[in-house]
Amino acid sequence: MVVVLLVCAPPAWAFSVTVTKTADTEDGNCQPTDCSLREAVNDTGADTIVLPAKASHYKVSDSFGGQIQIVRQLTIKGAGATKTIIDASGGTQHRAFDLAAFLNSTSKTVTFQDLTIAGGHTTDAPGGGGIYVEPSGPRLSLVRSVVSGNSANLTVSNPDNGGGGIFNDSGAGTTLTGSTLSGNMAIISSTAHVCCGGGGGIYSDAGPIAVAAGSHVDGNSAITSGPETSGPGFDCCDGGGGIYQDSAATRITDSTVDDNAADVNHVGNAHGGGGIMLDTGGGNLTVLRSSVSGNSVSTHGGATSSGGGGVLEDTGISQNSFVNSTFSDDLASGTGANRGGGALFVLRAKGATDNFANVTIAGNSASSGRGGGIFVAGSAIRTKDSIVSLNSASGGGANCRGFAFNNGAVSLAPGSFTSLGHNLEDAPDTCHFTGAGDKVLPAGSLGLGPLANSGGPGRTRALLVGSPAIDAGDPAGCKDFAGHLLTTDQRGALRPFGLACDIGSFENQSPPQDSELKVKPRKFRAATKGPTIREAKKKKKRVGTTVSYRDSRAAVTSFTVFRRKRGVKKGHLCVKPPKKKHGKKRKRCARFVRVGGFTDQDVAGPNRFRFRGRLNGRRLRPGRYRLEAVPSVTGVVGNTVRASFRIVR
Repeated sequence: MVVVLLVCAPPAWAFSVTVTKTADTEDGNCQPTDCSLREAVNDTGADTIVLPAKASHYKVSDSFGGQIQIVRQLTIKGAGATKTIIDASGGTQHRAFDLAAFLNSTSKTVTFQDLTIAGGHTTDAPGGGGIYVEPSGPRLSLVRSVVSGNSANLTVSNPDNGGGGIFNDSGAGTTLTGSTLSGNMAIISSTAHVCCGGGGGIYSDAGPIAVAAGSHVDGNSAITSGPETSGPGFDCCDGGGGIYQDSAATRITDSTVDDNAADVNHVGNAHGGGGIMLDTGGGNLTVLRSSVSGNSVSTHGGATSSGGGGVLEDTGISQNSFVNSTFSDDLASGTGANRGGGALFVLRAKGATDNFANVTIAGNSASSGRGGGIFVAGSAIRTKDSIVSLNSASGGGANCRGFAFNNGAVSLAPGSFTSLGHNLEDAPDTCHFTGAGDKVLPAGSLGLGPLANSGGPGRTRALLVGSPAIDAGDPAGCKDFAGHLLTTDQRGALRPFGLACDIGSFENQSPPQDSELKVKPRKFRAATKGPTIREAKKKKKRVGTTVSYRDSRAAVTSFTVFRRKRGVKKGHLCVKPPKKKHGKKRKRCARFVRVGGFTDQDVAGPNRFRFRGRLNGRRLRPGRYRLEAVPSVTGVVGNTVRASFRIVR
């Protein structure tokens, strides 16, 4: 019998090349000891290019056409974002990379892994100072990489747009995994009465954007401007400080869109989102366990100008979802009739919906407009288990504001707000929180900490001890709008922690703290029958005593009873006296011996019950005792407090 073993070898063309020098050269040949990045891309056909860690940067110079064009599926792999840096600065201005179309390219991927792309600059439309993906080009994937300090500076006379770090013109889309877009800038100036747009970090004109796994779109900026005089037609300039999406879905997961800025000036229409802008062709936006905070927008334009400090939604019918996320310290300012939306400005067609579940919208501002938290027209806002607090607006609607939008043929009714329960707002109620479990409380009483890093990839506003949001979420469990239970908060911390989930994006997990433990009266008779504890009532009892205490949060408090007995000193210990006396006389002391215990499911604040002097079905003997109380929540143990009592005959 003959056995034939078939071994499937990888294709002959699947191989990797290691770049051996940082200088930018192109002699048509990549040798093992003499190969530049450009030569590895152009002359080898390798599917993986390795860039070892170098003290100096890998250069992309203005020689040989400037930008490096990629026309195949390829992975360029570095040794870490701080150890492998591709630098396109110096010489004349040019991009770093151009991802062109090739056979079946929309089903292929170009991946940049563990490296930094910096210093790219272009004045050629449509921008993309770091990376430009051409129409029908491949999918762009950034893995643990950084695109930073790139820019696009465009002057346009036709409708055009630009991205400072990345411009994607392919339907294949862009994915960031554990990666960063930071310090990129798009400057777009229109000299004619046409529309223009800019995305500081990334502009997508034809594909989805996915930002995930601890990625950061932070500190980017977009500056757009148009003619100073009005003209024919509908002309406009738009800007998204971090992300500008004009074509497809955007999904932000376990990431941040923070500290970006958009400045938009146009005599006709100026629209901008400090963190994210969704334009007419933009699809659904999903923000999950992420932060959109510290962004700002300044819009200066005509009657229909608009701006959202965190997000501007200027789209058609779409269903957007915000879950376990924070919008904080965002700012909207400027001029124009539709100023406002400190965190979100929603301008959408009838039938569109924005859903908020366990979201914290706090500390945002519309400094020259309305709707410090949310400003909405033509769309429905639905909220549950969320906090809207500490926002401000100079034109009214400190937290929320609906308005009617009219612009010629476009007419949108005022936005509507619907509570699905268990929301918190500080007074006055501008978000229509009238559902089950909703609370509108005095300003400053919601117990929110400042925006800070409290674990996880993004910043949150912690719930302080005693916050009314703690354990106040839906008793059936906090859920997203698909009905899935939320088992973690924005940071990835366990949810719920305690009797119920907390309201907002932060689940407080501070250990419970008991205080003010009292036994009154301290001397009492034990009951001859019945349970260990009962509900405390004002009616005077002949037996038992009232135990009262305070807990910082709802918890299970374990009570242990110890009987005081005589003991003798043995070193630092108090031990049982020996049966026979011999040797040196030992110093007496009091020792406490455990008798038994019980538990009490308490609430945040004052608690009281009747302790009847019985344990394990038996009454305690006359004598002196000590009661110890230790609270715990979900396995996290708090402090110990003590009180003494005496059982009499």
